[in-house]
Amino acid sequence: RGVRGIKLEGDDRVAGVAAVDEADHQWLLTVTENGYGKRTDIGDYRVQSRNGKGLIDIKTNERNGRSVAVEAVSSGDHLVVMSGEGQILRTRVDDVSAVGRNTMGVIVMDLDARDGVSTVDVVPASVLEAVGAGEDGEAEADGTEVEPLAEDEE
Repeated sequence: RGVRGIKLEGDDRVAGVAAVDEADHQWLLTVTENGYGKRTDIGDYRVQSRNGKGLIDIKTNERNGRSVAVEAVSSGDHLVVMSGEGQILRTRVDDVSAVGRNTMGVIVMDLDARDGVSTVDVVPASVLEAVGAGEDGEAEADGTEVEPLAEDEE
């Protein structure tokens, strides 16, 4: 059966859920449909019990559009944003401005007027390290030859 996690009003909806590790210093990253976003220190959000009304995270207005993603992120992580028209952007989470709660945010992805953010994902710093990515997220060459998975068809 379950319990109510948050009390929604009007046309509010849940845009996402983020699991937070209180042992790490984490940020809450929010991205809107019009390509705006922000990082906010997780400490800026008070803990609430079930069926609470929640807190305003980012202003949703004509400029920003609606919230499409919320993610718990750490320094060193990378952000991957994809638009409905197929544009993709990968950037460091640390390059997204850190601002307070209940603010407008900054441009994360520059979009055409007819396009909008459809998907957001985070690549944790630990994954980047595991695959040998450098500071800029690019794989570092170590001279190892790689066999192709399949032959090219002509």
